[in-house]
Amino acid sequence: MIFVTGARGAPKDKAVRTLALKMKSAGASDLSLCCIFFRYTDFSPHHLEIFSEIVKCKNIIGSAVPFIYTKPGIPQDIACIGFDESDSSTFFLGDIKSSEAPLRLESLFHQVASRQQRNKRGLLLGLFEADIEYPPSLTRAIQRAIGLNISFIGIASATLVGYKMKTGGVLYGGQVCDNAFAGLYLKNIRSAFSFASGFKPVGRSSKVTSYYKNIVKSVEKKPANLLYHRYFGPKYSLLNQGALNLISTLYPLGFRKEEEGFIIRAPSRIRIDGSLEFWGDVPSSHCQFMISTKKDLIDSTVGAFKEAVKEISSPQMILVVDSAARVRALGNLYYRIFDLAGKAIGSLPVVSIGVPYSMGNMNFSWGYSKLDILDHTATIVVLGRDNA
Repeated sequence: MIFVTGARGAPKDKAVRTLALKMKSAGASDLSLCCIFFRYTDFSPHHLEIFSEIVKCKNIIGSAVPFIYTKPGIPQDIACIGFDESDSSTFFLGDIKSSEAPLRLESLFHQVASRQQRNKRGLLLGLFEADIEYPPSLTRAIQRAIGLNISFIGIASATLVGYKMKTGGVLYGGQVCDNAFAGLYLKNIRSAFSFASGFKPVGRSSKVTSYYKNIVKSVEKKPANLLYHRYFGPKYSLLNQGALNLISTLYPLGFRKEEEGFIIRAPSRIRIDGSLEFWGDVPSSHCQFMISTKKDLIDSTVGAFKEAVKEISSPQMILVVDSAARVRALGNLYYRIFDLAGKAIGSLPVVSIGVPYSMGNMNFSWGYSKLDILDHTATIVVLGRDNA
């Protein structure tokens, strides 16, 4: 079974207790795993102790995210998803920055996923600190660990303070852990995915003349940050971090790949030499600015809801892992998505979280299982029973 609920208020004792009582009253009194999303960073192990005293849960994982929405349209401050023991397993990796992390991650996953289970298309949810040094290294480690038969959604845990990134960390069991990875393997849960962006290219294509991994050093043989000067005027010729975050929210870059169209990357940091750093690797040497309207953002997401829901005969809930940039761009209109998708959603519980970026098998449905960083993209995940 899957249990979903939410509560209002900062994660003080009263709000956490309210959340736990709601979960227990729904029949969730003895769960294997509870995943709690906080819209604040001032949560502590004490809050998990309060929760576990009421809901007897073997494993509790908490994560700070910039935005939470739960149906029926009231912004929530804490949201909880619980899974019973027959459906879930969990594992924890304490330092994903170490050179041994990929092998340890693979070993841990093999411990919770038997050979028989790995032959099925299970789902792995991963929670990790957003501000890791080089996120693509984590996607590659996960790819080796899960192989081709497991779908994956990675949730970058962080809190946005103005336009600056503040580390949220991952709260697991009795401690707040930096540089941590918590894996939630849903072995008997059937899942369907759909993706939405709503962005399209604008202007002419530019040649990326120097780049390495996730860093663009020069465009058209000039410092990369001058690309924004060409389109937005002199005040963006020397971008500061605040201006960069603002402008890249509205105008990320799209890197063209022949088979996959445009892969969106928004600069996450400007370096002292004018280079632009991204969450994910630079996928090609040609880029264009991407632009969207609020209507395009809404329509693409509503369409993704309808596409994902029809794939599951017995859906139990919908998890939306959205880009915080998309949420900010829509503002209060974000809730309009769920009104327009109401017929497809029906009475299903919905938890939507906004994150700096996520990870996933974007082309999994077409047999292409490479994991990648998802930027300015919403992932709609419908969870239900595996009736096979």
